[in-house]
Amino acid sequence: MSKTEDQESVMAWRKSKYSVANGACTEVRAVPGSVMVRDSRIPFGVQLRFAPAVWQEFTAHLKQA
Repeated sequence: MSKTEDQESVMAWRKSKYSVANGACTEVRAVPGSVMVRDSRIPFGVQLRFAPAVWQEFTAHLKQA
């Protein structure tokens, strides 16, 4: 296994346990210093990068809604 493949497996994309079976959801993964977000239907498309503190604030806000 190459170093890149090893890093990919450690930093795997995750879906919410509440995701629907049709695959229409977002996925997240933590990378050093960032949280990445992508559309699960377009895995090689645009990926958004957030600072961990911003992501935590966002998810905390969602939990309050």
